[in-house]
Amino acid sequence: MFHLKTLLLFYIVYFVRAIEDSSDEPVIYGIIPLNRDGEPYFNGSPLFPSHDFVKFVVFGDNLDENVRVGISKETNCEYVEPSELTVQGSGGHHAVMSLITPDTGESYLKNVQYYVCIRDHVNQIWIRQEINDTNTLYVYKPVLTSVVYILIIVFCFSLSSLMSGLNIGLMSLDLKELHLLKNAGTSLERRYARKIIPVRRNGNFLLCSILITSTLCNSVATVSIDNFV
Repeated sequence: MFHLKTLLLFYIVYFVRAIEDSSDEPVIYGIIPLNRDGEPYFNGSPLFPSHDFVKFVVFGDNLDENVRVGISKETNCEYVEPSELTVQGSGGHHAVMSLITPDTGESYLKNVQYYVCIRDHVNQIWIRQEINDTNTLYVYKPVLTSVVYILIIVFCFSLSSLMSGLNIGLMSLDLKELHLLKNAGTSLERRYARKIIPVRRNGNFLLCSILITSTLCNSVATVSIDNFV
């Protein structure tokens, strides 16, 4: 429902400004993020983590293959992060913009505002578009990077597999069999039995510890996968 209202608002703004502005210079009235159900917003503008690949539907006038669009956190568009623009249709009113959100260079979890900038083959300078909720986005630096998430996921799955193996292996050993191996087994079996018997005697504590650790690892891995994807 939110996306429908936003889309209708863009069309209203577009038609009003199309009547007011009849110049041939390219202009962007607003951008809408694609495939963004339930994602966060900040001050009415979409919020993204840094180094995230995102796509936007661009609404404007005189958009063609010579137009370049980017984002900048400077109001004068001094340092611009370029994007790829694909014009939709022949009217020059719609396009799809794709980019990788930049590193903000700020502290972790600080929301940094970026403005939409445009450049064509005639005006070889970046021009900032009108500042409003539809022409800006926010980017923040996440605490954990993608590499850290991958390491956490691999570690949690490895530890969970180890706990499952301990649960099956240690809990299947019987104390009577261990004492038998301790007294009548080979030297290697006697040495292993002497080390395992004290642990196996605390069977309930061992089982609870293994199950809690395995559950915790699975939960952390699930949350990490959800944030990573």
